[in-house]
Amino acid sequence: MPVFLYKGIKKDGTVIKGIIEASAESTALQKLKASGIYPIKIQLSTEKKKVYIPKIFKGFSNLLFI
Repeated sequence: MPVFLYKGIKKDGTVIKGIIEASAESTALQKLKASGIYPIKIQLSTEKKKVYIPKIFKGFSNLLFI
């Protein structure tokens, strides 16, 4: 799923920056507004999303979990 970078204003006037995962820009905007953030700027991230895998699981990467 695509990741979007955003800058917005919270209800208390605080400026906030972050990332949000959504299927489309319009969905990202809806999610932000629903969480009380008024989006000022939003753009599709060009970086691949980094996934944190705890060290304990790295040896199991070839196994299939059902």
